[in-house]
Amino acid sequence: MSRRRLHDHRRQRSIAVVGSHESPASRERHQAVVIGAGPAGLAAAATLQGEGVEAVVLERDSVGSSWRKHYDRLHLHTVRRLSDLPGLRIDRREGRWVSRDGVVRYSNGTRGTTA
Repeated sequence: MSRRRLHDHRRQRSIAVVGSHESPASRERHQAVVIGAGPAGLAAAATLQGEGVEAVVLERDSVGSSWRKHYDRLHLHTVRRLSDLPGLRIDRREGRWVSRDGVVRYSNGTRGTTA
């Protein structure tokens, strides 16, 4: 899996997400390493970078992949406005209670708006 960068347009920064299929020769040094590119991992990396700490996120599969494995009708148990990652709002088109597919889109950066 190749590197992917999630971009926060408001703060003009990006988070490096590295898949497990990278070759050992591509190892680099980082100030912080976050394991998992789910919502918690992405939030941790964004918060670290907001504090000036360079972070890389390691993910076995793809960004938000754990959400793809949940049942179709799953929705967040918190309203959209309380479920944002730091610096990236969930788009209003996702509705008040964001669906599983909405979380996957949001995690991949296709349905977020800058805060």
